[in-house]
Amino acid sequence: MTHSATVTLRARTGFALLAVAAVALSACTGVSGPTSGGTSSGGAVATPTDSAPQMSGDYVVGADGKLLKPTDGPVPIAPTPPASITEDTPEAAEDFARYFVAVAEYAWNSGDTTELRAISTADCEMCTSIAEDIDDRTAKGGWSQGLTYDITETEPAILHPDDDSVRVVVLHVTTKVEATYTGSELRGPRNSDELVEIHSCPSGSGWQACGGGGARDPDKA
Repeated sequence: MTHSATVTLRARTGFALLAVAAVALSACTGVSGPTSGGTSSGGAVATPTDSAPQMSGDYVVGADGKLLKPTDGPVPIAPTPPASITEDTPEAAEDFARYFVAVAEYAWNSGDTTELRAISTADCEMCTSIAEDIDDRTAKGGWSQGLTYDITETEPAILHPDDDSVRVVVLHVTTKVEATYTGSELRGPRNSDELVEIHSCPSGSGWQACGGGGARDPDKA
């Protein structure tokens, strides 16, 4: 069964739903093209050639005309699965939901979607959307710098109304990003508050995300 739609956020947010992929990148200030001034990274960047680097604002322009990701920012580190990953309890489902968000954060910052895809079911539309957006952006020379998902609250897991083997977990998340480059547009820093719903489904290895979505937090709009 596909659990792609949210089951708790619609009534709460008045149907103002977002894909979690969009939550990570929406509402950023755009700066078009590698020839326009960029957001300052506050430090040194990689040099693409042996000669003096071509610059756009504080960013180095690579040989392909794309802005290179600064090398002085935080290095993405893959999160460790929770110890409860194989347990079939509401608390384990909540642990997994937090892990999924941590993996999504790592994927946006690193461009590596391997673990994100591994912990998602094939029919999870939300999960596929995130992974495909990251892969597409990376293929176009894009990147994220300093994107973080700060989970401020985890609501208790509830049973999915259509499948009592699935636990629905809503997380309150503050998203912060220093800079995002799509391959053609530089987007500056921003903060936002969202609600993220993760459907935690039991699998042979523990849990997988099989659906969910995101929305702006109406209490912090």
